[in-house]
Amino acid sequence: MNKLLSSLVAIFVGVVLFAPAHSLAAAFGVSPPWIENDNMKPGSEFVYVINLSANELAEDMIVHAELEGDTEITKWLTVQNKDNLVMTKGQSSVQMSVAVNIPENAKIGKYNGNIRLSITPKSGNIPDNNIAILLGSNIVVRLGVIDYDITSYEIRSATTERIIEGQSVDIQVGVKNLGNTTIDNLMTKLSVAERRSGAEVLSISEDKYLNLPVYPHAMTNTKLSFLAPNLKEGEYWVNVEFFKDNQSIYKNRLYLAVEPNEINNAVRTAVDVTKNGQVRQVAPPAAPVVLSTTDTKVKLGSNANIETSVKVRAPLTNQLIMLMIGILLVLTGIVAKFYVTFRKKRR
Repeated sequence: MNKLLSSLVAIFVGVVLFAPAHSLAAAFGVSPPWIENDNMKPGSEFVYVINLSANELAEDMIVHAELEGDTEITKWLTVQNKDNLVMTKGQSSVQMSVAVNIPENAKIGKYNGNIRLSITPKSGNIPDNNIAILLGSNIVVRLGVIDYDITSYEIRSATTERIIEGQSVDIQVGVKNLGNTTIDNLMTKLSVAERRSGAEVLSISEDKYLNLPVYPHAMTNTKLSFLAPNLKEGEYWVNVEFFKDNQSIYKNRLYLAVEPNEINNAVRTAVDVTKNGQVRQVAPPAAPVVLSTTDTKVKLGSNANIETSVKVRAPLTNQLIMLMIGILLVLTGIVAKFYVTFRKKRR
């Protein structure tokens, strides 16, 4: 209820005129209009991102931020680019970061404050029929400092990408840490079924470690991996579900494509170049050779050079012919040189 009321106030206060007094020329607002965290421990910190929005700005505007409230709030919060954040003409939105740092000696308790925003023309020129300042909503700040651990988080997203046969299935997960402890593992249930037939080929339920931990008060895109040695080339559905305290907190079905990892049916053969320059096969095609990824780098997207052995028969007669052609070319050059010299003397 408090958040809803704050939002309505933000919208109401944020729509203010900046232009001729008889027309609605611009609106300015913030989202979300609050910074709330009741799970802060002494020594903890996080960065909160506020989205500022405006429409039809007549010129570049400077955003000003002023901290109000409990003395602790004014000391613990730092608005980055304070009094130096610019919304350019035609720009519809910009992000403002607010860093919260709770000192080690902070006392347990509740703390309240506000961040008051205003924007003014960067040029400093304000026509007589314009309003000098556009007020944004107050950003309400409520922080609670406690001395015990709270583990709480939300799964915001889960996606997967195509893989190659034999590779693990990677699930990219967006995790928002709402508590004050680090999240480094998720209880996960995963099943893989063929997309067309619906036949299940893999089912796993276990506690999986994340490749990147999610620190307190942070939003992190991380990943967990599942071995899938039996997944062959094809299309699959991946059903993924996350649990906390044996309660399901997120469920989704993801599309997965598995690509082949080998180049098959590579054929080796031997050929013979005869004296008349023709090529004939002197050995029957070998049986199809499977080039293993452990032998050559033939994974999808890479280049594979397939070599063949070639015999070239060059009898002595062929060598003599080539020698005679070379001598003939040399003699031709000598004759041409003498001819050119003779022509010049006659002139």
